Amino acid sequence: MSSNPLVSVIIIFSNAGKTFFEEAIDSVFAQTDRNWELLLVCHTVILKFTTY
Repeated sequence: MSSNPLVSVIIIFSNAGKTFFEEAIDSVFAQTDRNWELLLVCHTVILKFTTY
């Protein structure tokens, strides 16, 4: 087993502003442990309802 496991940072977003992304990504880059991966997941659901 590795003594330095990979840390996965998963950020799920929907309609997030630019400031949110900058702060979240900067926070990950600021970590002292360099063995990480960053996954950005866009969860945008567009629903259109029609009334009959």
